[in-house]
Amino acid sequence: MAFGHLLTAIGLAALKAEARAVARRIGIRMALGALVGLLLLTAVGLALGAFIVWLSGEIGVIAALLAVAGGLLLIALIIVAIARLAGRRPHHLPPPPPPPQTGTSDDMEPPPGSALGSVAVVALVGFLLARQMSRR
Repeated sequence: MAFGHLLTAIGLAALKAEARAVARRIGIRMALGALVGLLLLTAVGLALGAFIVWLSGEIGVIAALLAVAGGLLLIALIIVAIARLAGRRPHHLPPPPPPPQTGTSDDMEPPPGSALGSVAVVALVGFLLARQMSRR
């Protein structure tokens, strides 16, 4: 009876610690991703500004701004057109043919996921049994 309670307590503590670690890793990745995205957006904006300054020396300020605005509008229209075309046609590919069956069913190996699934089922049943034992 005490052994089941001990197993449940250890299992729950391990699950809580793992959940905290995963949440911390996800939080760090999201913060770094936001920082990198902000820096990339700033870099693109500065590069665009530098291009406009250079182009304004070549063709004039107003013409350079209009040319860049027109180019960005053209890129936006192309992206919208591609998105609409991609949304129209269904992406139904025929299913791949099943692999050929060779040999008899006695000498065939089980699929690789079955061993992992069996371990998961055994672990789950053990956890549930430990919880039941700890309640008594």
